[in-house]
Amino acid sequence: MMRLSLADLLTDAVGELQSFYGTGSSLPMDQFMAWMEKYPAQLVTLAIQVAWTAAVQSSLESRTAPDAALQTVTQALDLLADIVLQELIPVTRRKCEHLITELVHQRESLEH
Repeated sequence: MMRLSLADLLTDAVGELQSFYGTGSSLPMDQFMAWMEKYPAQLVTLAIQVAWTAAVQSSLESRTAPDAALQTVTQALDLLADIVLQELIPVTRRKCEHLITELVHQRESLEH
């Protein structure tokens, strides 16, 4: 039962994330924050990983540099740098910390 619920939540989280993340336009802080606060920390991180993997796979399949994926990661890191300067509840701050760690890893993977 729990796995099915988490799988459903992950599907929802990824679908919602992809509506504004990696679209080529700037990331909306309010929408990103609302999305991040809506889902458990593990699913937030996993959804970001799914979106990144899809973007990188698309670049590999089209034999192009993953510039769009790198731009999205950079935008997300910039946005999170602004978010963590705000007053946040501990759970949201922890989610931001996890995302920053994951996004730095993604950025490093794309740059090297």
